[in-house]
Amino acid sequence: MAVYYWYAWFIVIIILFFLTSRKYKKTALLTFVLLQMIFLPFIHMDVFLWTSLVIQCFFGIYLWAEPRPIFQQLWPVLFTFCWAVFQLFLLSNPVWYLFPGVQIAIVGVLIIFHYLTFTFNSQLGLWLIMNILGVITAGIVSDILFLDFMPDYVNVHTTVLQGIVVIFILNGISYLKRSSAKLKRNKKALVYR
Repeated sequence: MAVYYWYAWFIVIIILFFLTSRKYKKTALLTFVLLQMIFLPFIHMDVFLWTSLVIQCFFGIYLWAEPRPIFQQLWPVLFTFCWAVFQLFLLSNPVWYLFPGVQIAIVGVLIIFHYLTFTFNSQLGLWLIMNILGVITAGIVSDILFLDFMPDYVNVHTTVLQGIVVIFILNGISYLKRSSAKLKRNKKALVYR
């Protein structure tokens, strides 16, 4: 649980000091992280578990909700299906929990999000929706197939926070690239005057 709180406080610091309120849904993201931190010690009780899952789904939908073509509204369904398949793969091959398979998958999926030109808020929303619905779908499928699927929800929430950190890093790198390109253009414009 200590790793979870380390990621959570790291994200709170990033939200408070590095995100602007106008462009990003800063208050919503901060509220989500703080609510998840409050509910985590009680996650073993069904009421708090389902409350935490509903909160994550609500904030995922809130962050994802932007006007876009109807085809792009299918991305959460596709990524949820893929994440459920990945969860079932980990159920059948648990050795990947020991190797960096989960972390590589997180970074790979989030790089795909980044290159699909979703906004920062959409990336966060899609990540939250994909995780929670993927775990729930994997649980339902494993119940239907009589498989023993009991996810560690602290690990699931830690994975969510790891993904949020990766989204921050990818968008920070993108911001630095745009800023340096803009600075180079300004320098060239000043030289030619």
